[in-house]
Amino acid sequence: MSKKDVKKNASQIATLKKVLPYIKPYTGFFILTIVLALLSVISALYLPILTGDAVDLIKYLADGKMPLGETWIAFTSSMFW
Repeated sequence: MSKKDVKKNASQIATLKKVLPYIKPYTGFFILTIVLALLSVISALYLPILTGDAVDLIKYLADGKMPLGETWIAFTSSMFW
């Protein structure tokens, strides 16, 4: 790291130390925000998997390989186990 980068990091840390006392009363909201952001990312990454499973299920039903009742039981049991 160059001296400029070290100075910039030190400046950012100093600024963060100045701001932290103002954030402290809102710690619960800050943690909630981080948790909700993580849930948002996880759901955004998981949605294409669910969509692919739904497409595979529709294709499987269209091929007539399994009746709808059995398909529903197989699909729901595979989702939760």
